[in-house]
Amino acid sequence: MRSENGALPLEKFLTAVEYLKQVHDLRTLRLAGGKPSISPLFDRLEVALGSLDFEGVSLTNNDQLLSRKVGMLRDAAIKRINVSLETLNPRDFRRIARGGDLSEVLSGIEKALGAGLQLKINIVPMRGHNYEQILLDFCLALGAGLRFIELIRMGHLASDCESFSQQFIGMQKILALVSQRHFFAPLAGTTDATTQRSEIPGRGCFGIIANESAPFCVSCTCLRLTSTGWLYRCLSFSRSRYFCSLLDLPKNEALTAIRESSKRALADKQRQELTGDVLLMKLIGG
Repeated sequence: MRSENGALPLEKFLTAVEYLKQVHDLRTLRLAGGKPSISPLFDRLEVALGSLDFEGVSLTNNDQLLSRKVGMLRDAAIKRINVSLETLNPRDFRRIARGGDLSEVLSGIEKALGAGLQLKINIVPMRGHNYEQILLDFCLALGAGLRFIELIRMGHLASDCESFSQQFIGMQKILALVSQRHFFAPLAGTTDATTQRSEIPGRGCFGIIANESAPFCVSCTCLRLTSTGWLYRCLSFSRSRYFCSLLDLPKNEALTAIRESSKRALADKQRQELTGDVLLMKLIGG
């Protein structure tokens, strides 16, 4: 039975996560979707995830509730937080985020770092929006990591090539901008890493998720489970698989069925590069 907004009951969602972890030997989990912490089930979910023994549980969010949730996050399973922040200009922040208070986000970042949580800031640099505001010096001063994320061909940008080209800032442009202020050296990464990391000696690190400039689809190992029970394999492929009805089977049968269903989902990934899709990012959380 589903809730009014279509989300699975918490217990069933946790069972889905547990079974996927067991079937695929998943080691890390990330909660995403823009504003996951506004869910009325969020606090209970965080506590419950601690019992599933993931090596790492992280939260990606762009909401303004972080400052109120820091204590709970510190005591629960989450130890790493990614915060989406496109600018330090209050007026530009309201325009890009379509509302909100920049000071609330900055307060949450400060409190999270003060509580000992690992924190990274994500920025999608876009020409005409925030190209010059790359936030690197701000992050280095805070002791927070920074990830540049290349603009993705999602939603209307999947079909509007002109708008995408006008706004897109690639990895080489980003590196050139950073090099104007800092010397940096690339760091070695794992074979399935989505981020190309570099170190500024004595200061800190930054990374780039280069979806377009250096596609990593062939090595991507991500699975995406929505709160409504749909499994997505790839941001470039809108086909999803609803498998949570399988959870009503006896456990051994459910694990076998989920293994087969998710195996088909794994086959949906792009082989070479992310080609984009009209699927809206907010439906699957990135």
